[in-house]
Amino acid sequence: MVASEDGTTLTVQLVSVCPYFLDLCAFPAFFPVYEETAEANNTDGTTPGGWALDAGDSFVCNGAYVLQSWNHDSDMTYVKNEYYRDADSITIETLNFMLSSDDTAIYAAYQSGNLDFIDTIPTDELTGLLANDGPELYIADNLGTYYVGFNYNSDLWDELGLSEDDAAVFRHALCLLVDREYIVENIGKTGQELATTFIPAAASDGNGGTFKNTDYYSVDDYEANVEEAKALLESIGFEFDDNGMLTTDVSFTYLTNNSDANVKIAEALQADFASIGINMSIDQEEWNVFLETRKAGNFDVAREGWIMDYNDPINMLEMWTTDSGNNDCQFGRDDSKALDWDVYDDLITQIRNTADLAERAELMHDAEDMLMETWCVLPLYYYNDPYMMKSNCDGLVTNLFGMKYFQYMTKTAE
Repeated sequence: MVASEDGTTLTVQLVSVCPYFLDLCAFPAFFPVYEETAEANNTDGTTPGGWALDAGDSFVCNGAYVLQSWNHDSDMTYVKNEYYRDADSITIETLNFMLSSDDTAIYAAYQSGNLDFIDTIPTDELTGLLANDGPELYIADNLGTYYVGFNYNSDLWDELGLSEDDAAVFRHALCLLVDREYIVENIGKTGQELATTFIPAAASDGNGGTFKNTDYYSVDDYEANVEEAKALLESIGFEFDDNGMLTTDVSFTYLTNNSDANVKIAEALQADFASIGINMSIDQEEWNVFLETRKAGNFDVAREGWIMDYNDPINMLEMWTTDSGNNDCQFGRDDSKALDWDVYDDLITQIRNTADLAERAELMHDAEDMLMETWCVLPLYYYNDPYMMKSNCDGLVTNLFGMKYFQYMTKTAE
């Protein structure tokens, strides 16, 4: 990577073909930061993001707005950046953001007129909004998947007396027991598509086409899926009584963060599994604690989700390499397991270095196949992005990756 002497041109030399390179350039992780302040706040090399932890002189912005104040877990205030390249087009001088994990409180603030925009809406409110064709409700497209993750290295499988192969069959059965249509219609409510793959259905294959070319299970006949799930469980030694309930105790804990919709989805899963006698308890954690618990692998089963950073399947497939910080399922992290996850790691490396884009797409299908064969990833639905905005506001820009751009918004008197 070479910068011109006048600082106006950056030349990047790629070591391999990267069909999503321009998408990367638009992703926040690749935005430039001011070197002097970044290094001044990371003198010992342990806090590379130290410059961005609080409002102040170290938080140097080069976008349309600059951070003026930040009360953690409460609010943030941004003001127009007079040095922005298109500052003359920005008409809203100040942006005030409410920070809260309480969907109900955020919605109440919107309803009372204290907020003009929200992108978290309580599940119970969506029914009325949709029934009345709420003019302030919008649903943007997303590229992402809501799914359940199983810890491959959990003690649960040994406690159930399952070999690694039988544990995969057990997880496959749980996948079939989930009534996805109920979750989408009664909790999601905004027309989410039922997921039959890990990679979102609309994702590109990096070669000019759409990536999805298979379904790993059917979502057309829920009753048939339940019967197939029972047959799978019977194939690994479980038995059912005359009422279709398991004759042995099967219990585990599901970990989720404590937001409204995620808890309701957990309760739906709980009911689905209970229909054949599986006892699933729900453990709720505050968001930051929840993230650390998952990352450390201190769970049996957990709520998971991923919105793509750029439109290429590798973004979701490379999550599962042994050394990835997003490998919540803990693949390849227990040498006592028979799972040879080095094969997956090598496959991802090959994908990153393959110049033939058609071959690369096939290799990515192989990687998704290998991931789904573990049945540690249980897709529920493909995300969309509901939000609300007052009728006197206009000009918000969204993208497939869940980002919102406010610099060209306008607001008129009501």
